[in-house]
Amino acid sequence: MATSPHEYFLKRQMQVALYSLKRQYGGPIVIYRLLNSAVDDETGEVTTNTLSYRVYRAIILPATMTRELLKDLASTPAIKQLMAGGGYDRSRRVFIVDRRDVRDLTISLEDWLVWNGGKFQFEKIEELEFDTGWVITGHVLLGETELETGLQQSVDAADAIMVTSDVDSEVA
Repeated sequence: MATSPHEYFLKRQMQVALYSLKRQYGGPIVIYRLLNSAVDDETGEVTTNTLSYRVYRAIILPATMTRELLKDLASTPAIKQLMAGGGYDRSRRVFIVDRRDVRDLTISLEDWLVWNGGKFQFEKIEELEFDTGWVITGHVLLGETELETGLQQSVDAADAIMVTSDVDSEVA
């Protein structure tokens, strides 16, 4: 598909802006996609297969704190005030991924990412103009940590691998 000089210039300006942001706010993240999972009926152990993409320089913007309010059955229309302890603080963070770093990646709301030891669930995904990247808004899942596969492997962002965890419980 031929692009006009105007579109080429705008796409190039987006790439320059992303490069500048990566230099100021860049950091490594890993994006995970769940392929399948199975539960052993006898032990209750969950085995998962995930596909992971390492992004060496994603743009990680500062966190935004918001207060979420909980409403339950006790807050009926007759009772206009919330019960004590009806709210909690949630930290949202924005990640921007340059498409040039992960060319064959497609992102969906079921995926998640790991940054700085925390697991972030996606709330919103916006695609940047001219197919240059994604803006991902997510919140940290408290109590959840990085996948405990026992397998440490470094891959390039252009490579996709399937990580499976199969731990033998018998000691020889």
